[in-house]
Amino acid sequence: MSSHSNKNTSDENGSETLAKNTVSEITHIRPLLRIADFLDTLIRTIGSWFCWISVALIFFIILQVILRYAFKSGLIFLEEIQWHLYGVLIMMGLSYGQVTGAHVRVDLVHQYFSRKTKAWIEIIGFLLLLAPFTFVLFDHSWDFMYEAWRLDEGSDAPEGLPMRWVIKSAIPLGMALLFVSGFSQFLRDIVKVTDHGSE
Repeated sequence: MSSHSNKNTSDENGSETLAKNTVSEITHIRPLLRIADFLDTLIRTIGSWFCWISVALIFFIILQVILRYAFKSGLIFLEEIQWHLYGVLIMMGLSYGQVTGAHVRVDLVHQYFSRKTKAWIEIIGFLLLLAPFTFVLFDHSWDFMYEAWRLDEGSDAPEGLPMRWVIKSAIPLGMALLFVSGFSQFLRDIVKVTDHGSE
């Protein structure tokens, strides 16, 4: 009778401990996921805005082709604005591709790892590769952009585009957004490695 009572008490204590651990995990996990969801939504929204640049890019390409082949003429600023828009799309698309999982991954080993092992690899990759990479490029490109703004740099061509700092500002902005998208995934991976129910 006594041993049966002790067993029930032990089971109840175990259940209470499990419940407390579960509540503690939920308390810590939910804020991280909410932050990650907010950052993902931010990146997706910004990315969807910049996607419209593709429409402008197509328009300028078609216009340049018509002028060149139909009227045997061309405008320098049309050529320059094309690679300007290309550059903006690439820099803004990096973070959008990170959030949506659009970047191509070639790995023969990663697929065989457990969920937690994959998360640890992503965490280490963010801390040792992505975060330092974006910081260094942001730091150098900010000076790059500032000098262009300070000197009022423009195109070397007489009919080229002015305000070269505008296109150069896409580099630090793109690196900042790429860091944010990587940090969002970092938070999700933290949740994975602290989730005792996952394998």
